Amino acid sequence: MVYKEKRTYLAVVPFYPPEVLKTEDYFLYPAQVALESGYDAQIFSFNANGARNDISRDGLTIKWFRTPRELFGNIPSSLSLLHCHGMTKKMFILYILLFLSRKKTRKLLTPHTSFGILPPFATPIRIHSLGRFIFDLFDGIISLSPFEKDFYEKKRFKRSYESTLAIDYGFFSGIKESEYRDSDFERRFGLDGASQVILFMGGNRAIKNPRVVLEAFNGVREAGNPCKLIVVDCIDTTRSNLDDVVLPHYRKDVFFMGRLDPYSDLFHDVMKASDIFVNSSKNEGFALGVAEAAAVGMALCLSDIGTLRSLYGNSALYHHPSDFRMLRDNLLRYLKEENLREQHVRANKDTVKVFDLLHVKHRIREIFDLIQ
Repeated sequence: MVYKEKRTYLAVVPFYPPEVLKTEDYFLYPAQVALESGYDAQIFSFNANGARNDISRDGLTIKWFRTPRELFGNIPSSLSLLHCHGMTKKMFILYILLFLSRKKTRKLLTPHTSFGILPPFATPIRIHSLGRFIFDLFDGIISLSPFEKDFYEKKRFKRSYESTLAIDYGFFSGIKESEYRDSDFERRFGLDGASQVILFMGGNRAIKNPRVVLEAFNGVREAGNPCKLIVVDCIDTTRSNLDDVVLPHYRKDVFFMGRLDPYSDLFHDVMKASDIFVNSSKNEGFALGVAEAAAVGMALCLSDIGTLRSLYGNSALYHHPSDFRMLRDNLLRYLKEENLREQHVRANKDTVKVFDLLHVKHRIREIFDLIQ
């Protein structure tokens, strides 16, 4: 629905600096939908490292603020729809300011977390009051998985709407059939066609349990499988702490990499080379990397958490996030059972087709209309 009168949409996102914008584009899509629906649209974000110049992306201006109070003071008075993302401490302070101000505008929240799991700054004693406060402040909450939607329904919060994050399905689904962009890639990584490749994203974050993944890799190699492991999103200081986890005689087959642009040649070649994707997170709101890996055609070894199980069902192998032995056994099963791996790959490719950007933008547009 396109409205004739000009209205204002503002997205507030917690912590995305310019250098990661390309890998964290999911907050842009709702703002793009707002523009297409006749809104004036802006994005506000926090920057703890000092002042930054405003930047523009796809017709949208992204403004940076140091504190919740500063950001709150710049919210336009003509605001029609406020869309907040995340449950970080700064965002929660902003929510308190919104509550105290009694701003008469429609408010939408995408928590980007398994809401049944508390934010890190909360305690179990506060769960009921925290949940009720959030539920009562917003006119609608977007859940990113059936698990999260079920949580809201159990809490009798009726104004919840399900919509996943978006992936570029057309791009990712064609990677396996394309050529390596770097003709020397296989030689540099020692890929001989006989060794299968395990991909892990999140080597820089404790919540992703990188040590569990590396311990599981040790176990797979000790079982006699000559696989290789690529670790993405790992800065040098983290790598120095993780190197010692890998047994010395396997270190030549573990490749630590930094953050990669998803449209870069190197990222393309890493995704093409990888056979199994590992997620060992303690908590996920949606897990874009999992969806992208499924679109590429990788088998999925995932944490047994509600979000991921509700999205991928029986088409993945699950382990407790901190149990490296269970992850090791699941990796060995996929490495040995090619038919099972291919069956799950086919099923998940169908699953993630509906995560494509066009489908997600259509759903966001429906939600905007519903809360007006």
